[in-house]
Amino acid sequence: MIKGFLEKQKAKGKLLQAFRSGELYLTYKSGKNTHLILPIIHYVGIDKEAQLLTYVFSIPLGLDPKEVIKKRWLFEQQFGQNLEIEQENKRFTLKIFGKSYPKKLKWDFEKLTESFEGQIPIPCGIDRHGRIICIDLVENPHLLIAGFTGSGKSTQVRSILATLIQYFSPEELELWLIDMKMVEFQFYRNVKHVKEDIVVKGKDVKPLLQKIDDELERRQELMFNEGVTHITQLKEKQPFIIVAIDEVASLPNDKEIDEYLVEISNRGRALGVYLILSLLRPDSKNIDSRLKGNLTCTMGFKARDRINASVIGMKGAENLAGDGRFLMSIPDYDDLVELQAPYLSEKGLEKLLKDYKKTDEEIKKEVEQKQIDEVKGELSEKNIFGVLDNEKA
Repeated sequence: MIKGFLEKQKAKGKLLQAFRSGELYLTYKSGKNTHLILPIIHYVGIDKEAQLLTYVFSIPLGLDPKEVIKKRWLFEQQFGQNLEIEQENKRFTLKIFGKSYPKKLKWDFEKLTESFEGQIPIPCGIDRHGRIICIDLVENPHLLIAGFTGSGKSTQVRSILATLIQYFSPEELELWLIDMKMVEFQFYRNVKHVKEDIVVKGKDVKPLLQKIDDELERRQELMFNEGVTHITQLKEKQPFIIVAIDEVASLPNDKEIDEYLVEISNRGRALGVYLILSLLRPDSKNIDSRLKGNLTCTMGFKARDRINASVIGMKGAENLAGDGRFLMSIPDYDDLVELQAPYLSEKGLEKLLKDYKKTDEEIKKEVEQKQIDEVKGELSEKNIFGVLDNEKA
């Protein structure tokens, strides 16, 4: 007990030193002497097993609580950068973690999915306790990944798609990809899981989303006929569908496109159709508020400033340190969770995808079949107009 008491006193002294060093106090004079009014430390908790040191303190009346947040640096100087500060009025909880994030978490399919027990794995990353976090897209439908250029946003999308491709067969999962910048999704060309061609032109966005909308109708009718409430309950198994769009803001400004995306977000969960969207700044100009409200999981990588962090809905994202660090929000967590994202290089992705590419013969057959289907469609259209002309005659 004496040892524990001394340890707490030592820890308390360390925090008081931080207050003094950062001038986080008030002063008053008594005669010729100047006295300090320091914050009051209510609690010191030392958890050796979890490698966690917790302080609860309150600042004196008259000291602006914002000063504590502004002076985060003084706590980092004293305890290191691996800490969290939570505020409730004048009361603060300071947590210092003994374990730290790895500078880089290498993407490893087996490691990222070994404890996953859901249906669609989304490998998020590793938390400050060294735990791998992998969520289920079925339970947390539709994903928004935001953050400024170079923060790790694109790498996260890459590791998620690579995981899905390795986890599912092409019969179990279809990827529908839209990449208006013609940069991020080029590696997935001719991958067996990728349905249709990767959309890179504005004129092709609406037709692709129309096909998804038609598929929603087809699936809903199947479920109604069989009297089930989820696509996985159908007698004939249907593949999951992931619609991934890189930089949503680059999509054509079209109300129909917005409506299609909102429909997918509204109805997709039960029908096995999910969105993965990446966006630099998800404000009302770049994304429909109805759509944003339906995105259950948000990953916020480093924001340029406090205003941008607020737009993402990730308070503190402007303070994130290190490449690939992000904050995540899902219904299962009361607070934002800070994670280190897995890293998969472009070369690593290319090497991985070689085993999932279509052969030249398969591509040739696919092109021929597409040409046949187009001819059939043209003949069918002509036949319809021919019948109408005959009826008029």
